[in-house]
Amino acid sequence: KFREQHKFLEGAVSSMLQHWSKMETGSYGLFPLLESLSAIALSAEQKFLPYAKVIFPQCLKLIMMNLKTLQELRWRQKQVEAKQQQKRQQQRDSELHSDSRFQR
Repeated sequence: KFREQHKFLEGAVSSMLQHWSKMETGSYGLFPLLESLSAIALSAEQKFLPYAKVIFPQCLKLIMMNLKTLQELRWRQKQVEAKQQQKRQQQRDSELHSDSRFQR
């Protein structure tokens, strides 16, 4: 029974890792694959450790890439918000200067 479990584990994980290597880093198909790997890891417990040495660095790379993307998106959002705020202020200033009550 142990050999059958080991063969299944080795075959399933190897197949998934090959599939992963063909996928782009940001691919949405990666998440179901990672979910399957996590389910296998939970059931295999200690037997999964040899595969974790390969998978863990790739997961960290994916997390870092997503954090960097999020940081860039937040920076762009702040830039857009600052430009919008500046535009609103310019409109208010223009309205104040064009209002005859404030002209000398």
